[in-house]
Amino acid sequence: MKHPYAYIPLYHRPVARPNRTCLLFVSLLLFLLLLLLIAATTIVIVFLHSKSSYTTFTQFVSEFGKSYATPAETARRRAIFTQNLQHINEFNSDRTRQHHTLAVNEFADLTDEEYRTLLPPQGNFTAGAAVHKSRGRDEEIDWERRGHLLPIKDQANCGGCWAFATIASVEALYSIRNNRSHLPLSEQELIDCAGREYGSLGCSGGDVCGAYGYIKECGIGTSATYPYTAFASRCTNSTALKLGMKLSRGCVRVTARNPRDLADALQDRPLAVSVDADNFGFRFYKEGIIRQGCGASVDHSVLLVGTGVTLEGEKYWRIRNSWGTNWGMDGYALILRDDTEGSVGQCGITIYPNYPE
Repeated sequence: MKHPYAYIPLYHRPVARPNRTCLLFVSLLLFLLLLLLIAATTIVIVFLHSKSSYTTFTQFVSEFGKSYATPAETARRRAIFTQNLQHINEFNSDRTRQHHTLAVNEFADLTDEEYRTLLPPQGNFTAGAAVHKSRGRDEEIDWERRGHLLPIKDQANCGGCWAFATIASVEALYSIRNNRSHLPLSEQELIDCAGREYGSLGCSGGDVCGAYGYIKECGIGTSATYPYTAFASRCTNSTALKLGMKLSRGCVRVTARNPRDLADALQDRPLAVSVDADNFGFRFYKEGIIRQGCGASVDHSVLLVGTGVTLEGEKYWRIRNSWGTNWGMDGYALILRDDTEGSVGQCGITIYPNYPE
């Protein structure tokens, strides 16, 4: 007879079998816990992203002095801002190609359609204009660094880029002729008074060459006597206000699609040029050389102030915009220079160059 406490070998011991129902319950419980963890993590990420976006939007509103009529409009503008911010971040993080960088500016709460209202159609009043005679000069030059330009201006919500490019070029010409003496002139007078006869539609577009014609015939007053309001109104032009200057020849055009002639004309003064600004890369430009992303459908007038070469030997044009100092590099930008004969250039910069005389 075996002793009741006799040793039982391990392989003879009864093995407890797990309950299948219990296993299924535990598995289901773990699965549900995992789903809850994923959901909670997602909620936290979305919350943090939303909070970050809201903080950035709040900063944007404060920095640019934005205000909206209703909470619904504020929510709509915040949604537009968030989408634009996402596109800016995606553009900047794309390192598959060399490009310039973008940043939030005053256009970040606008839809594409709203932004385009600032880019009205460009006229072409070059018929009968004098033609620049090139002397083959092509040296690095920068008229802003030579001290011939006034501070950057802001056209605000008026599509008057043509007036700002016109006035900036005439102000520079005055400074060059008068040993860096500056005379601020009136963009508002051009917007109000130039009229269709000179290709002007006020804040709905205009033509630089036509504006030079107006200044040749009528002169132009100073910004002190005819200040900028950012909207078109009735012309209050008066001979008594003509304390500015007149032009002897009006508009001088540079041969289109000829970067060598453009560089030659730039040796004597800044020029007005037109560029394609209806693209994300130009709209939110911050710094660097614009090498791609622009088309050739020119819709925005700017001032060409210089040309240069990087340490890597890459040629560029330097332009001055009229969108305030928050755009670009304190209101300026660099555009890749293509010297191919017949080329429209990056952003169409060689299509419609001209200057006052």
